[in-house]
Amino acid sequence: MLVFAFTNLYAQKGKTSVKSKIDTVFYDKNWKGVGVKDFAEYYRVIYLPPLSSNEPKRFKDYYITGELQAEGCFVSIDKSDDSKSRLDGEVYGYFKNGLVQHRSNYKNGVRDGEHLYFTEDGLCVQDYYDNGVPRFPYVIVSSADGRVSKINRIDSRPYMEDADPKDRQTFYDNGAVWQYYQKNGLTVALNCTYVKEDYGKWNQCRIIIRNNSLHPIEFNPGLITALYLSNRGELNTEKVLSADEYMRKVRRIQNLSAVATGISAGLSNSNAGYSTSTSTTSYSGSSSSNAYMSSYGNKGYSYGSAYGTSYYSGSETTRTVTYDAAAAAQQRALTQQRLADYDYSQKAAYQRRSEGYLRRTTINPGDELVGYVNVERSKGSRIDVNLNISGVNYEFSWSY
Repeated sequence: MLVFAFTNLYAQKGKTSVKSKIDTVFYDKNWKGVGVKDFAEYYRVIYLPPLSSNEPKRFKDYYITGELQAEGCFVSIDKSDDSKSRLDGEVYGYFKNGLVQHRSNYKNGVRDGEHLYFTEDGLCVQDYYDNGVPRFPYVIVSSADGRVSKINRIDSRPYMEDADPKDRQTFYDNGAVWQYYQKNGLTVALNCTYVKEDYGKWNQCRIIIRNNSLHPIEFNPGLITALYLSNRGELNTEKVLSADEYMRKVRRIQNLSAVATGISAGLSNSNAGYSTSTSTTSYSGSSSSNAYMSSYGNKGYSYGSAYGTSYYSGSETTRTVTYDAAAAAQQRALTQQRLADYDYSQKAAYQRRSEGYLRRTTINPGDELVGYVNVERSKGSRIDVNLNISGVNYEFSWSY
């Protein structure tokens, strides 16, 4: 559609007077004039209107094979060296297949205004001039799928601009507040949340970086810095944990938990298969005895008796310990399964945290990086987090 619009626009402008004088010039591949067609790569047809006419002077360039190469208006044409020709107004260039190669604006022989150049693989280079002087130190390159980069016109490297906090914007995702920048072909978003878990208390910074540029971006979380505003109004440095530092904390807590779980499992196994039963036997009874005595003498007769009874009672408790080998084996199997399940859950938790925690990586064009880092939390009222990407600082600020 762009090519169609350009072509039709110029078709209206490109009408020439039937009374125009026509001349033909041949050029080699470097646009130096040659006298004969046999040594030419291009040829130019020049249309000169009558002196009394207000029509502009026009030209059309052709590939030596006959396809239209360029067309526009001019002030003067140098037949020996085209770099010395002075063009004027809009000039269009074409590939051999007819697609637009460039659209340029000239004013009295120098570039002035927007200049567009298209490559055969779909890239568009956008540049601006003011009376022959480049307006910016970069050109803007965009692709058909919407990726855009600014390229330094001197060394052809990506041109990175500072991210002004005034450009920071906000959006909401399921109630969560995100701050973000759209700069240098990147979307850089951050959400800061207080997190309390088994492994510590953190200001957890969730980060999304979308590379909408045409070149790879290296992201190093080791360059992330954080400051917190203390309750006394002082800005102090806050520690940002690297992936290795955080995962060491996770592993240490998991190891302590695993030791406690292992001791519990060992105690359980030591008693596996044993059972205890008790029985109690009670007894009671009594016994009695009688005694009689009599005697005779000169003075008379005497008689006596004695009687006694005794009682007894008690109980005996017997404890019996038995061992069931089958029950012991079953208990050990259950314990081993519980330990295996626990170990799996711990490894899964470790893996989730390890995969989500940001490490140094390259984000290719069209790719997106999603992850988090943890920042130690001190008492204060605000935390400022700074992401350094390709030398550009993206600043975020969160109130507690």
